[in-house]
Amino acid sequence: MSYQVVTPASGLILTTAEAKAQIVVEHSADDAYIDGLIAAAQRLIETKLSRQLLPATLRLHRDRFPCGSDRTIWLRRPPVQSVESVKYVASDGTLTTLDPSAYIVDEFFTPPRIVRANGASWPAARVGPQAVQVTFVAGYVNAAAVPATIKQAALLLIDHWYENRSAVAFGTIASDLPQGVEALLSAESWGGWCDE
Repeated sequence: MSYQVVTPASGLILTTAEAKAQIVVEHSADDAYIDGLIAAAQRLIETKLSRQLLPATLRLHRDRFPCGSDRTIWLRRPPVQSVESVKYVASDGTLTTLDPSAYIVDEFFTPPRIVRANGASWPAARVGPQAVQVTFVAGYVNAAAVPATIKQAALLLIDHWYENRSAVAFGTIASDLPQGVEALLSAESWGGWCDE
């Protein structure tokens, strides 16, 4: 299982002005650097939470449809706005689009999921790399919809990185993330994902 970015998100979850207010910078000489810090914090948080913060089109690749007792396709890049298509490589080798009436998208479940419609079954598909492809749009509607705890964690990261521009800070105890960031992100964590 892997994810491909089809259409990347545009924009950032924080403005340059918001970041500058946090780090108390009134000049514009570092604006490009600060924008880079915003982008880095956003990417780190997306990775840490396995969450898409701003809208992007993603494609989930699977080797097969789910089997066994749990016949669910999990979309581990919430929040999910919509599922554009579910495609699979049919037994004759053609890439086929699954009829949307054959499945139900439950974006309110944690994590979001695709389940078979009542009475439907997953089609016979080849087993192999990218045999099943789910294209979906994930991310909060816009930067204003991103939870305040995530934005605050980003601000703390930006402040820390702006003040400590090297990989090593002497005279301090080393940690992966500045104090408070882990606590803020754990408040937004949805816990462990179910295995497929």
